[in-house]
Amino acid sequence: MSDGDDFQWLYTRRVKAQPPQPPTTPPPGTPAQDNDAEHTQVLPVQSGIEHTAERPTTYVAPRNDSPPPVIAPLPKGALPGSERPRIRRPIKLVLLSILAIIALWAGLLVWAGLSVLNAAPRVNYAPPGGRPADQPGSTYLLVGSDSRTGLTPAEELKYSTGGDAGQPHTDTIMLVHTGSNGTIVMSIPRDSIVSVPDAPSIQEYGSSRCFNPKSGQYCTKINAAFGDGAPGRDPSKDKKAHDLDAQALVKTIEQATGIRIDGYLEIGLGGLPKMVDSVGGITICPDKKALLPGLTAMTDVDSGAATADNGHPIKMVCQHANGLKALAFARDRHDFSAGDFQRAADQREVMAAVMHKLQGISFILNPFRLHSAGTKVMGTISLGNGMSVWQLYNLFGALKDLSAKKAKSCLVPLSDSSGTWSQDRAPKMFDLIRTDRINKIGPSLCTTTGMAP
Repeated sequence: MSDGDDFQWLYTRRVKAQPPQPPTTPPPGTPAQDNDAEHTQVLPVQSGIEHTAERPTTYVAPRNDSPPPVIAPLPKGALPGSERPRIRRPIKLVLLSILAIIALWAGLLVWAGLSVLNAAPRVNYAPPGGRPADQPGSTYLLVGSDSRTGLTPAEELKYSTGGDAGQPHTDTIMLVHTGSNGTIVMSIPRDSIVSVPDAPSIQEYGSSRCFNPKSGQYCTKINAAFGDGAPGRDPSKDKKAHDLDAQALVKTIEQATGIRIDGYLEIGLGGLPKMVDSVGGITICPDKKALLPGLTAMTDVDSGAATADNGHPIKMVCQHANGLKALAFARDRHDFSAGDFQRAADQREVMAAVMHKLQGISFILNPFRLHSAGTKVMGTISLGNGMSVWQLYNLFGALKDLSAKKAKSCLVPLSDSSGTWSQDRAPKMFDLIRTDRINKIGPSLCTTTGMAP
């Protein structure tokens, strides 16, 4: 093989690397080329070009006639590479603004809560002497008295409350327990017969009371225990008398049930309609099935139900209720077969609806509205000494759960319609509440009438 053949691959490769050349017409007299694809073609060497293996091939990029991109000048004082931090800065400002708004809202919410808490008059409800030990969960006593304190003669006429009822009684008594195993709201009938421990009025009124030889104590209807703390004294004008009445009731309930009372809330007869109106009204749903035979509406005159709906009886449908209608709904017992038992259920419904409304999203998002409505609500009630914002929130949350059907709603287990507590079922109910086992309270214990199903 000749030297030319040794470098034939190099020549052929370098020619292939050359840019495509325009076609040329071979000069006259050039022999015709063999078109056989298998035959190696020898290209003529152009004169003036030295073919060596050492010389590199220079690649000429195609010409680009488009103008170069326009780059905006950097702002004054900016350094190259600083664009990313400047993009993040507005995001940081937005996040900081959101955090500041949340902190301000939380602060206003705390302010509203403290204002609501401080708006309520205080009652020293804890009785001296022996009491049940601390128990798991929290149990609050809700009391609705028949006190007309704060009502003008015109309001007494408007609400059909009558005049001064004399020594106050508690027509509404509820125990609200909340803990790790659920919530229960249990009403105690006002006519329940219980022993009255160490009440000063025993000596004065003992002859007209029943007597329990086992305990050596007189007994009475539980709603009268409230007035046994300071008989003959007006608790609306005498702070000490009010404290003694509350203590007498708490001690009576603790002795009868063994359940320790951790908090106390009391509302007078005139406070309920003002409470309802302060939250813009509530929704009530009267139970048509509970009516006495022949009735189609709530027509009781004494409670005001006969005229509470703009001069008409309260209809048996879900409806919006102002303070006047809500009070009549909560007081009426003569229109129902279950009497006081149905009234107790309606009272639980009203209290739950108020607390549900007060904890609605429109109040939580607007601390100023919460402050305005909350202070009006708390101005109509009395709150136990030592109750904190957390306890108040816990109590209101339990009542809200009742309105949302997330809590058990019961009457204390009874053995008959006169209000006598069941000797079998009632102690079981009390024990489950004391030990915070609300989830173990079944339908045989928790009924709206107190009677076994």
